[in-house]
Amino acid sequence: MISHEKKCIFIHIPKCAGTSMMEFLRKNAGALGYVKQPGLPYTMRTEGLAKVINLYPDYFVFTFIRNPFDRFVSLWKHSEREARKTDHNRYYHR
Repeated sequence: MISHEKKCIFIHIPKCAGTSMMEFLRKNAGALGYVKQPGLPYTMRTEGLAKVINLYPDYFVFTFIRNPFDRFVSLWKHSEREARKTDHNRYYHR
């Protein structure tokens, strides 16, 4: 996500509190998401991220990281919740 108002770029790493941060930035910093939107010259997906960071060298870039074991446990619990929804997810979970 990018906030031109606050001059910051947030890089979302899955299972590291990224969804909560994205909601906060969207509500409190006028941040734009990772899909192509007006005001973003590129998508904020992997292929466009470096381009966006290079376009705004004076912006503060940040992310959150997590202990790898805790991240794995979080992913496992997420997969357990998803496994209950469809047969495809049950196969993935097994």
